[in-house]
Amino acid sequence: DGDRILLMPGTYSIGSGDSIATINGKSVRIGGVAGEEANTTLDGQNARRGILFTGAETSSSTIENLTFINGYAENGGGIRCTNSASPLIRNCVFEGNEATSDGGGVQNNTQSSPTIEDCTFRLNLAGSGGGGLNNFDDSNPTVRNCVFELNTADTGGAVANSSSSDPIYDGCVFSENTSVAENNPAAGGMYSNTGSVPTLTNTRICSNTPNQISGDWIDDGGNCITDVCDTDGDEIFDCVDPCPNWPYDCSEDGQTITVAVGQPIQ
Repeated sequence: DGDRILLMPGTYSIGSGDSIATINGKSVRIGGVAGEEANTTLDGQNARRGILFTGAETSSSTIENLTFINGYAENGGGIRCTNSASPLIRNCVFEGNEATSDGGGVQNNTQSSPTIEDCTFRLNLAGSGGGGLNNFDDSNPTVRNCVFELNTADTGGAVANSSSSDPIYDGCVFSENTSVAENNPAAGGMYSNTGSVPTLTNTRICSNTPNQISGDWIDDGGNCITDVCDTDGDEIFDCVDPCPNWPYDCSEDGQTITVAVGQPIQ
């Protein structure tokens, strides 16, 4: 307990069984050098997940400054937390990982409630729920300042919350994620069912397919849920852009615009 494992930039793929590393309840800090997360990679080689937390880990177990790619497992392609595992996961990238069932990037199962902050979930895939992140069976993580983009799942392209899981999402962005369920596609952005009620604060959910959010949720303020993230391509979310369809609907201060005959301006 209490060890720190510092990984130098490079690709790490050695592992046996279904995970590159299994923590087994230890208090351990594993990570790359700050600023080198893009160059410090855990590669599951499409054969195993990155890291498995088996239970009872707390925030004294930390995963940071790493990129997880090509992870593959039934649940949790990049990281799986189970049996009340609640580590700290920060400043990581989960890209191109797959779960045949739940949680392409990360799955939290059986009362596991990690803190996940400053992470990016991109291009992950789940056969069932939560292409980026899946929370199941009374798992209540705090997810802060994370980006979910281009993830795909049967339901909940970015995130699925189920079986009385009540996570918190604060300052997150969900965009261009997809639900592909043939009979009942549900929420490219966020899907919640079976008594799960996430809380959202200062979170953007937009440009997901076929819809943005499904199921109950608590609006704690500052959220923006729209069908399109940025209509005019000026890199400002429509919900905070004074002219989301510029130059057609309004002119922004200091701009010169050309108006066609019959085109209204304001």
